[in-house]
Amino acid sequence: AGQVLVTGKDEVMIRLLGAILIVTGCGTIGFIIANRVLYEISATKNLISIMEYWKNSLSFHHTTLPDLCKVAHSMDSTVIGEFFGLLGEQFDKQGMGNAASCIESALSISSDVPRHCRKLIEQLGRGLGEFDLNSQTRMLDFVLEEANITLQSLSENLIVRLRSYRTLGICTGFAIAILII
Repeated sequence: AGQVLVTGKDEVMIRLLGAILIVTGCGTIGFIIANRVLYEISATKNLISIMEYWKNSLSFHHTTLPDLCKVAHSMDSTVIGEFFGLLGEQFDKQGMGNAASCIESALSISSDVPRHCRKLIEQLGRGLGEFDLNSQTRMLDFVLEEANITLQSLSENLIVRLRSYRTLGICTGFAIAILII
């Protein structure tokens, strides 16, 4: 009394709708993973261009790190640029004494920096502000080399990997949908 019973036709429609939603959801996850790979590549390229600018500015203009951070922030409107804006603020708050501490603080605030870029930035923090100008430019060279290696490994077989992530998402959705139908 008062309950609505689901008929056989309605049950099939509900299962079909559920299957469509599962395939769509899993396919979306595959596309999100593929886009994250593209995001990491883009962020690494942005970090490389900023570090190259830094190297030239340190070598020829003897620009201070807080000023370099401000320029990097104005050069790049992505997460990497935002990180360098936060880093500049940390330099203003904590002073130039310990670049590694400032970088650590800025990284803890900026959670969107991709993991590959985080590692590169942490390496950069170990040498900036600690040594003479020549040592700092050598550290930038080292981190730039590491960044280029990282970019190369991220870009290897990129089209195949992106297609695989997308296909795996969709296929996983179909497999689950088959199980519930």
